[in-house]
Amino acid sequence: MPSNGGPVRVAGPERPGARLTREAALLAVERPRLVGAARWVWARPWTVLPLSFVAFGVLGASNPDSDAVMFLAAGRRLLGPQGLDVFADPELQLGPLALLLAGVVAAIADVLGVSALFLLGAVQAVLVLVLAQAVAGRAATRGGTSPDVARWVLTAVLLLSGSLAEATMMGHAEEIGLGLALAWAALSCMDGRRWSVGLVLGLAVGVKLWAILGLPLALVDRRPRAAAARVAVALALALALYGPFLVWGDVRTFEFVWAVSGPSTVGLALGTAAPAGWGLRIAQGVAVLVVGAGLAWRRAEPLAVVAAVLAVRLLLDPIRFPYYSGPLLAVLVLWAWTSSAGVVRRLRVPVLVAAPVVTLAPYLLPHGLQAVVGTAVLVGVVVLATRSALGRTRATVIHRPHLPEAAGTTT
Repeated sequence: MPSNGGPVRVAGPERPGARLTREAALLAVERPRLVGAARWVWARPWTVLPLSFVAFGVLGASNPDSDAVMFLAAGRRLLGPQGLDVFADPELQLGPLALLLAGVVAAIADVLGVSALFLLGAVQAVLVLVLAQAVAGRAATRGGTSPDVARWVLTAVLLLSGSLAEATMMGHAEEIGLGLALAWAALSCMDGRRWSVGLVLGLAVGVKLWAILGLPLALVDRRPRAAAARVAVALALALALYGPFLVWGDVRTFEFVWAVSGPSTVGLALGTAAPAGWGLRIAQGVAVLVVGAGLAWRRAEPLAVVAAVLAVRLLLDPIRFPYYSGPLLAVLVLWAWTSSAGVVRRLRVPVLVAAPVVTLAPYLLPHGLQAVVGTAVLVGVVVLATRSALGRTRATVIHRPHLPEAAGTTT
């Protein structure tokens, strides 16, 4: 007991954060070079790219039955004398920009005498990681969080969860790239950009047709005239990319009919007996347009709109291959780690824990259970995006009386 007779204060257990800070300070004193090197790498997430180039190249070459084989052959054909007839195969559902990349990579691989599958997997993975780090830095800056943390978290999820590995082995790394491109377009729109948003959306459509579902993102800043200009630019660019094939080539892309897969929501609701054509794709587009535009107009965060667009797309897609979850997973991680909404920030750790589970689930669960769980998760994403949008709308209404009357409409 102290001499003044007061109570004795007993120190409680040290908090993990305080202990980590203390241990880091001691390590900096004892191993300054090691800590300096770690800090140097931490500030430069691109240092993972060389190793990723090799690792994902090996993964890409490890599956000779992947769709990348078809894409490389189509890319070579695109650069040949009959290039405008490359879409005569209805099964080829890839855009001219992706095929151009595959053709150039195939030509370089032939010159170097290396595996074209290796080089395509390596190049696509590096491009996805570069885009991921760029989008993460931009989203973190907007959200007031650490860009380095956001870059490393998203990079770690792509590298360690298996999502990028799965997409690479199937020959579809472009799927994750498209999800990130839509995120970039939404963030650019919120920054007030006009032409660059349309440019990104148009290029995304040039990579794969389903990216046209991202057009509602042009309305994220709630400026209808600017949104119309963005959509016009995107559609004009897409028409310029596909136009030569439509006018002078043999295009049978729209003759393709999908077999409904068991793990899909469509299969759960309607069964897998009947095939799905482009009528379902039109319904899918209308639903995405309504949900995306509605959330954008309700002042949802840009990444919330992207997540909802991707979730509705998957809900109404007739097939659901394992790599289909990659774009949504990347956007959800990005949203959780850069959002200012408390309800979203609380999902940071759960999203990280769920990331590898999402990749492994298709190999562990029967089709029926996959469809039920997947549908519940996708509906949950739409509900979360809607809830965050309503919260932001209420906050805006509450604070509106404090704004000057001459301020005009909030954009």
